[in-house]
Amino acid sequence: MSDSHKIVIVEDEAPVRALLHDVLLHAGMEVRMAADGAKGLAVIEEWPPDHVLLDHELPGGPTGLDVCRNLRAGPATAHLPIIVLTGEMSEDVELSFLEAGADDYIRKSRRLKSAVLVGRINAVLRRTRPSGPEVIQ
Repeated sequence: MSDSHKIVIVEDEAPVRALLHDVLLHAGMEVRMAADGAKGLAVIEEWPPDHVLLDHELPGGPTGLDVCRNLRAGPATAHLPIIVLTGEMSEDVELSFLEAGADDYIRKSRRLKSAVLVGRINAVLRRTRPSGPEVIQ
């Protein structure tokens, strides 16, 4: 499996985490998961991914916004692609993440299609990889 397909999912809701895991595995990615921000940062440090799916509302601390800022501040993760997932509909929240360095923002819904998620990941990877990644199916 190509190293360009490593992704970490930081999501506190187990059913959502499992769904994302299955979709991304089916698309040919290697996946690791974390249920909170602290575990997410630890997984990212131990298993450097090529992309992060980050939930907005994480229990305890750090929050999703804290994780995003932390990743942007680290020299090894400053350019790591980050897509934020949330059920929050506030433009202020969306703007906060984009200003903190998130590359994209997806609102969680029952209608979110796996093809759209994979398409957004591919789009972000194309923009952030100098040599251009192999596109996942």
